[in-house]
Amino acid sequence: SIQSLYWRMPWLVDLPLPDARAASGTAGPSGSAAVPILFVHGYVCNGALWRPLALQAARAGRPVATVSLTPWFASIDTFADQLEVAAAALLQRTGAQQLDIAAHSMGGLVMRAWAVRDDGARLRRAVMVGSPQGGAWSAHHALGLCAMQMRLASPWLARLAAAESPALRS
Repeated sequence: SIQSLYWRMPWLVDLPLPDARAASGTAGPSGSAAVPILFVHGYVCNGALWRPLALQAARAGRPVATVSLTPWFASIDTFADQLEVAAAALLQRTGAQQLDIAAHSMGGLVMRAWAVRDDGARLRRAVMVGSPQGGAWSAHHALGLCAMQMRLASPWLARLAAAESPALRS
């Protein structure tokens, strides 16, 4: 936690990640079938939080990108717009049709809001770690519109769940 908060997030956020070709010595994303991975952080963090895992995935030959959602206290829908830009850029760069997403905390809700927009057509697989799918009690004590959306039984969470198709929820 200390390393993430005081080293990675403030100082490494703008440091580019290697592409899979440079990291692995392989033919690279354009010549491989490796599915790209987009890493999405949680509340009051940035893309540098995922840097160690993103570097590991790149070394394994996977094209990677992280997204830094700003401003911190905006709505999750605003963050989903930013996720769309990052996903489109990663897919464009790699030529892939789908991507995998690894998301932490609020990032899982951002990913779900993004995936609803095209019924998951560009999402191959999602892994969410510690995402408050039904809301979080602690969000009642946090700042911002995104925190209000993450509260237990929030109207925003109910609308998100209602908008998801059964196929997307599985």
